[in-house]
Amino acid sequence: MNAATSVSPRLHLLARAAAAGDGNATERLLQHAYVYVSRYYRSWLADFPGGSALADELAHEALVRIAWRPDAAEARADADVVTTWLTVARDLACEVAAG
Repeated sequence: MNAATSVSPRLHLLARAAAAGDGNATERLLQHAYVYVSRYYRSWLADFPGGSALADELAHEALVRIAWRPDAAEARADADVVTTWLTVARDLACEVAAG
């Protein structure tokens, strides 16, 4: 069982509440997103000098993109919200790498 499937039911309920406009659910959902996204960046930047600070900066930027993307409500209601978060994180990483 991977991390996405083990937390999916709880996150799915939060995602639905966030999509319905529940600000508290949105905040809690973004807190969960931060954990996944920051782990993604930390593993990607582990051997890079200053990688930890850069990982934090990228994780915050990814959260802004997750929260404010045009289809944010639909994305929050997706069954696999973790995949949505990591897709946003990957896209941002590709932008940064392309310089």
